[in-house]
Amino acid sequence: MGSGAEIQHTRPSYFYKYDSTIPNGQRVAQVEAWLKLPKPERPHFITLYFSDVDHEGHTFGPDAPQTRGAIRSIDTLLGKLFGDVRALKLPLDIFVVSDHGMATVTGHIDISKMADLTGVEVAPNSTDFKFYSSDSRRIDRLYSDLHGKDPRLEVYRARDIPERLHYSGNPRIGDLVAFAAAPVVLHLAPRPGQTLPKGMHGYDVASMPEMRGIFFAAGPDLKASLTIEEFQNIHIYPLIAHILGLKVPPGIDGQFSVLAPILK
Repeated sequence: MGSGAEIQHTRPSYFYKYDSTIPNGQRVAQVEAWLKLPKPERPHFITLYFSDVDHEGHTFGPDAPQTRGAIRSIDTLLGKLFGDVRALKLPLDIFVVSDHGMATVTGHIDISKMADLTGVEVAPNSTDFKFYSSDSRRIDRLYSDLHGKDPRLEVYRARDIPERLHYSGNPRIGDLVAFAAAPVVLHLAPRPGQTLPKGMHGYDVASMPEMRGIFFAAGPDLKASLTIEEFQNIHIYPLIAHILGLKVPPGIDGQFSVLAPILK
């Protein structure tokens, strides 16, 4: 629940702009109200998002009591939602997923202390920094300043980013990209009073299994009591599109064949 952008100038039939202040109970009630609509008006696909676990994980860390409390709270809400849905006796496939895991932050790297960023446009993020400059010599100097200076930091020219990261071929990618190679937060000189997070995501799952998400699914189109091998969450989209009878556009990253075996 929460649609911040139009897709090809189109929005869902029913939508809210994302608002973190909407109480979770109200979100659940809205989903149930949509499901109770007459069949011609009832949505075929509904999404619902809870931010609590992510927020507490960032603020206090993934193993903190506050984060465990958020998990219990969301579990209770889902229990209510599933119970109410069963009472409606509708043939629904329900998917419970997360887009990432969370790791405990073990340190911080101030990029501004490692290199002279004069004349470079910087797009900062907590786990990756992108650097842009029309002056190739400036990029070369910056690469020299950053590369190999901290084992917790990996630095690549755009053409050298490992293929397995699927991060190439787009002009928005920086001329130089720095990735956190350990559970650290990347930042520029923090503002006075700024609090840095105690939990973070966005790291390479190949070296940090804490980044793995969850996938639970149940419904009339799906096999029951089935445990499957680990997979990338890009494959969920073509599965749901297939269930809905929608044509998947060519060139997407996900493949229907990966999750097809869970269908009846």
